[in-house]
Amino acid sequence: MVERDAEGIAVMTFGREEPLLEELENRNIPMVFIDAGPERAGISIVTVDYHHGLRQGVQHLAALGHRNIAFVTGPLRLHSARSRLAAFSRTLQECGIPVNQSWIVEGDHTMEGGMAAAERILQQKDLPTAIMCSNDMLAIGVLHSLSRSGVRVPDDISLIGFDDIRMAEMMIPPLTSVQMSRVDLARAAVGALHAHIEGSSPKRKYKVDTRLVVRESTGFPRNTMADLRVSGSD
Repeated sequence: MVERDAEGIAVMTFGREEPLLEELENRNIPMVFIDAGPERAGISIVTVDYHHGLRQGVQHLAALGHRNIAFVTGPLRLHSARSRLAAFSRTLQECGIPVNQSWIVEGDHTMEGGMAAAERILQQKDLPTAIMCSNDMLAIGVLHSLSRSGVRVPDDISLIGFDDIRMAEMMIPPLTSVQMSRVDLARAAVGALHAHIEGSSPKRKYKVDTRLVVRESTGFPRNTMADLRVSGSD
């Protein structure tokens, strides 16, 4: 990109490659990052409002009657994973639901990581009635392990992912997920770079919203009155 005289660069990853960034900083190339970036002129941050979408997810589960909710995080060395966990924990407290630390399991944002996390949860004496995940690939891995263990989604455990990737709606059952619009993310990044290049008062931070997309992987907790009424009508 330097050889091609790039006027600006959007770093659209949730990790940071320090040697690369130092090289670009030394050349004073305008850059845009997701969630966090160096504090200097010529850099803007696209911040994702994790709290709004995760609040909708927790409130959705709470409205169904869930009080025992687990969370599978991403790698906690990543700012985005820590932000999603903080938003989840804060929302539980807002809803008056206690945070059970034994149900907070670290994953790695891969399907295999979700499978391993689900196995750790299933080994516990007390099981949650719902699981939220830091991204959809984790949730798909969780869904695979639960199915293999004979645990039905959402009959036995409800499940929510994050990102709303295309594959989420192709799963069986289709996955309820917190949507983070890639179009909005790209638009914010390009708008920020354009402002830097044109010198038109670029902002330090640009916000991207999230929202819950409800599909078929969430339902009433098993053996609650609402669940029994639904089961009785089948």
